[in-house]
Amino acid sequence: MLRFICLILLAFLLTAKPGPAAPQTSCKVIEADATDGVSVAPSSHKVLFENSDIRVLDVIVPAHTREPWHTHARPAVMYIMTVSSAKYMTPKDPNPEPSVPSEAFKPIVAHLDHAEALHAVENVGDSIFHAIRVEFKHPGCSLSGSQPVVVPGSSDALLAASDYHTLLFENSDVRVLDVHLPPHTREPMHTYPWPGVSYILQGAPTRYYTPDVSSLPMQSPPSPSFRIIPVPAEGPHALENAGDVSAHAIRFELKHADPVSQ
Repeated sequence: MLRFICLILLAFLLTAKPGPAAPQTSCKVIEADATDGVSVAPSSHKVLFENSDIRVLDVIVPAHTREPWHTHARPAVMYIMTVSSAKYMTPKDPNPEPSVPSEAFKPIVAHLDHAEALHAVENVGDSIFHAIRVEFKHPGCSLSGSQPVVVPGSSDALLAASDYHTLLFENSDVRVLDVHLPPHTREPMHTYPWPGVSYILQGAPTRYYTPDVSSLPMQSPPSPSFRIIPVPAEGPHALENAGDVSAHAIRFELKHADPVSQ
């Protein structure tokens, strides 16, 4: 499995070339280049969300399909939901042997800490490749200047509501949480220290509680066609799943988010 991820997602990665500095700060912003996947391979790269901090792409390569040659200038994390037998092609190796995923594959987060040079993926299998790619426009720094380091406390979701939050990945730029809540269940009060976005895998009707409000009207689940939701850093709160199916989301928390974009 690790060999498949390395060959398909991390092979032949080169260091990103930073773009010009953001106005009035020393933080470097990485711009998309002329061969960016969204521009030259739009059939497999759809923008779900974008602000000054990140761009979120829905990456889909159907069975027996080959992408056009393209690049990715920014570091990223990818939540990989489904995989297939595939060839990761580069100009130096245009016809490699396909990598075959394990039958025991489960969704995984892959970290791409460098730019991805010119490449194309050919799905030679019978199943779809589907991933959510979160690209960092200014990795390692904040557009608003220096910010205090946030250290999660005892009320953090991973501690106070650990039964419903699983850590998938964390580095200096992002924390990725698997958030899951069974039907007719209310989680304990907890906090989220960083803002970001949530990708909704399964919505459900919910109620949102805070220490000052013991009961709120039920909120309808998001539309299946609108899966990315911007989320703030949050103080003490609890969510109740009032539906008959489990609520499930992947939360990408941004440690260098621009306050203006929140």
